[in-house]
Amino acid sequence: MQLILPRLAQMLFVLWVVATLLFCMFRLMPGDPTVAYIDSTFTEDQIQQLRKTFGLDRPLPEQYLIYLRNLLVGEFGDSFHHRRPVLEVLGSVLPNTIILTLSGLLVAYAFGTAVGAWLAWKRGTWVEAVTIPTVLTLRAAPEFWLGMVLLAVFGFKLGWFPSGGANSPGALFPNEWSRIASQDFLWHLVLPAATLALYLQGLPLLLMRSNMLDVMGEDFITMARMKGLFRVIFFTPVVTTLVGVAIVWRYLYHPRYGLIDHALGGLGIPAIDWLGDPHWAMPAIILFAVWKNFGYNMLIFVAGLQSIPDDLYEAARIDGAGGWSRLAHVTLPSLAPTFLFVSVITMIGQFQLFSEPYVMTQGGPLRSTVSVILLMYEQGFRWWRMGYAAAIAFVLLAMVLVATWLQLRLAPGERRLSGAAARPGRCMRP
Repeated sequence: MQLILPRLAQMLFVLWVVATLLFCMFRLMPGDPTVAYIDSTFTEDQIQQLRKTFGLDRPLPEQYLIYLRNLLVGEFGDSFHHRRPVLEVLGSVLPNTIILTLSGLLVAYAFGTAVGAWLAWKRGTWVEAVTIPTVLTLRAAPEFWLGMVLLAVFGFKLGWFPSGGANSPGALFPNEWSRIASQDFLWHLVLPAATLALYLQGLPLLLMRSNMLDVMGEDFITMARMKGLFRVIFFTPVVTTLVGVAIVWRYLYHPRYGLIDHALGGLGIPAIDWLGDPHWAMPAIILFAVWKNFGYNMLIFVAGLQSIPDDLYEAARIDGAGGWSRLAHVTLPSLAPTFLFVSVITMIGQFQLFSEPYVMTQGGPLRSTVSVILLMYEQGFRWWRMGYAAAIAFVLLAMVLVATWLQLRLAPGERRLSGAAARPGRCMRP
């Protein structure tokens, strides 16, 4: 209980901070959210009545208290876009989402745990040499591409599974539970769950393999447990849905209502049309992508720091090395493999940039944010130029292979890395 209560309090504090930031962000933006309801036929009295209906005529502190109270009781109000209760909108899509997520996670972790343990026993064999690159390739591949490949092969070509929807057209069920438990629903679930499982199975597989190797007396890198409020905050963007945070960032980048331009205006800087100016659109998307993926790289570096033996620091400290010397001659050389891994994975991820420009700009303005993957998607699945899309995919593969090979060639060798970390005496001050 002593461990659970502090964690619970920390979680509630983070939720309160996030809720408060969202309230402040949307309330302090210039403009009026009731614009979505107002048309040219509305009179001033009707507009004021609409603002009163949504509570927008009350003082800001009172709105904040009502906002927190509604959050606590689960009253999320009406959607300005759908014009019906938010809970009703969520309730219509939540069951399918929960079932798909749980099914994908269950298959991914069951498969990854079993295969990871098996690969630990097969270390050094051709099985491991084939399986590990395959797993990393599936983890690095875009999710939409995996889904489309499975759909094309098992849905269209072989016809084994349905090609879309959660149920067959015209299927009737007495209630929601009967629909979920029906064979028709489960048959529609196979391809989406398999896509999600293929994408997620890499992490449990590699972690299980590392743990098994540790039990068997082999070397491995321990993934450190994340601690602290700031680490949770930094890692939160990684696990949040990209579409949701992209919509928030679109509001931040809005040239008229966005907080960024509002803050720049307070400093006397003219407003910038971040997503509408061809010169600023790609830097805006890059900033968003860096913020979204920062926490994942932080997790890898924390694991790398935890894996550095304390004996190296102790030996350097005894020999008189200062903090900067230990950083330059112990920490950084020991983190060289981690830097290499992060650089390769980040490079592959940025070559696969798709969701960010697709959601935020659709490749505009003036095609200034079209990435290679977005171009491949447009040519293959919008214009159905499959040969063109396949050529782009092979060119992208060649680019990734060449860039990865260059990074591996330019990286220090294993002996140099281990030697720099194992000889702390070289960094000692006289």
